[in-house]
Amino acid sequence: MIQYKRLAILPILLVALIFLISGSILFGLIFTLILGLMYADFLRRELTAAREKARSKQHTPEKEDHTAREEDYKILGLKPEANLTEVRRVYKNLASQFHPDTGLYLSEAQRKTSEEAFLKIREAHDRIINSRRKD
Repeated sequence: MIQYKRLAILPILLVALIFLISGSILFGLIFTLILGLMYADFLRRELTAAREKARSKQHTPEKEDHTAREEDYKILGLKPEANLTEVRRVYKNLASQFHPDTGLYLSEAQRKTSEEAFLKIREAHDRIINSRRKD
C-alpha cells in the first residue's frame, strides 16, 4: 500500500524534472516544494496510522484485565488478597513440580501436559507480579 502511494507522487516528480531540465528553475523548485510537502504529509499520515494501530493492539479493556487477574490467582491456587511473598512462595513450589527438567521420567504425553501447566503457571505469576508493580 505504501509503494502504491509513492507511485502517485511520481508524475509530480517527472514534471518537476522536466521544468528543471528545460531551464525553468522557478517552476521546477515550486513543483519540488509541492512534492516534498505531499511526501511529508504522506509520511505523517502513515506514521499516525502506525501509531494508532500499535496503540489499539496494546489497549485491553479494564474488565478483561480484571478477570485475567482473577484467573491468574486461580491458576496459582491463591486468593486475590495474597501478598507478594505468598505469590512467590506458591510459584516456586508449583514451578518445581511442573518444570520440564523435573519430568524426565514421564511419558511424552505427560511431559507435554507438564510443560503446558508450567507455562500457564509462569505466565500467571508474571502477570500478577507486573500488575502489582503497576499499582
